[in-house]
Amino acid sequence: VINALSDILNINYVIDPAVRGKVNIHTSGEIDKSQLMPIMETIFKINNIAAVKTGNIYKIIPLKEAKSAVPDVGVGTALDSLPAGDRVIIQIVPLRFIPSAEATKVIKPFISPGGEIQEYSKGNILIMVDTSANVKKLLNFIDVMDVDTFENMQVRFFKVKNADVKDMAKELESLFTSMGFAKSSEKGIGVSFVPIERVSYILAVT
Repeated sequence: VINALSDILNINYVIDPAVRGKVNIHTSGEIDKSQLMPIMETIFKINNIAAVKTGNIYKIIPLKEAKSAVPDVGVGTALDSLPAGDRVIIQIVPLRFIPSAEATKVIKPFISPGGEIQEYSKGNILIMVDTSANVKKLLNFIDVMDVDTFENMQVRFFKVKNADVKDMAKELESLFTSMGFAKSSEKGIGVSFVPIERVSYILAVT
């Protein structure tokens, strides 16, 4: 299959001896030449194979070895800068707000078989090795998660005239918990009540 498609595409390649797989292709009509490369990349993805371009030669290797063979490294979260199709790429993603360890926990289950994600906690950076199509999906996840928590947080002081502020804070917390709110705004839809006894105020954070 690789021989036939590469002849039509007029590309040079070398195949790793470990590359094996069965391919079944059915088409209902003619295929445009511009669609052949994406088809070949999809065939590779199904069989855990990667085509890594070095100069004018494609190295066709097992996907698990691609991370040490990919020559180009992308940086950032801009989707339009990523190549199309199922080509294996390395993408470095600097995170702004969410810790890299937390992002890794969420994203890891969605990495392709043979792909990989690493975190560099000191720089709060993710390093992803995966197909371009899947990296785009993962970057969409990151775009939703990597937001400023304080941007959506509301803080307000309430003066307590007669009641004890500590008792009032506990009663408010119990009331809102019974309504389904979490005790901490860090856990999603939550609210916190902080008694400030010296001035008889309650600080509400949500």
